[in-house]
Amino acid sequence: MNIVIDFDNTVYNSTRKVCDFHNIIYNKNVDWKLVRNWNLDDQCSFKNPEREVENIFDDKMFYQKQYLYKDSIKYINKLCEKYEVNFCTIGNPKNIYHKSNLIRQYFPKAGIMSLTNIKNKGMIDLSESIFIDDKLHNLLNSDAKYRWLFEHKKIRMNFNSHFNDHSHQVESVSKWNKIYDKVEEMCNG
Repeated sequence: MNIVIDFDNTVYNSTRKVCDFHNIIYNKNVDWKLVRNWNLDDQCSFKNPEREVENIFDDKMFYQKQYLYKDSIKYINKLCEKYEVNFCTIGNPKNIYHKSNLIRQYFPKAGIMSLTNIKNKGMIDLSESIFIDDKLHNLLNSDAKYRWLFEHKKIRMNFNSHFNDHSHQVESVSKWNKIYDKVEEMCNG
């Protein structure tokens, strides 16, 4: 079984890290748990949200271990022992470089599928894969055999607000130990 995992807000709490950067830059105290928009403009006072968020993602200091979700290192590495695991992430060459370094450091047996100048993960053949992502539109555009929406209990983004429609065969998952158990059950009956 091939498992493809999104990185930002699926394995790594990018929303929290961007808010932490914002709070330092603007001397604010934005609570990352209140963010609802993908570019954080509903809580953060960026003057140019897209550019400033991209600059934050480009900073080497953005990628730190403590922002990896609890148990993600343990359970993704356990999955890597038994299955083909690849991270699939979108970005520019600079932030992909830094992100890839963090992935290689903590998930050394996982592959990396980095997409630059592409905003649609649906272009990748995932027909025989489990695809785990925090953005519903990436899952709905995908041909993955199994599509799992990662929903961190503290992040409720607007772009997933219509998730309750189960006709799309998307399942909700929220903890890496449960994801590991679910994969094991599927593959080993």
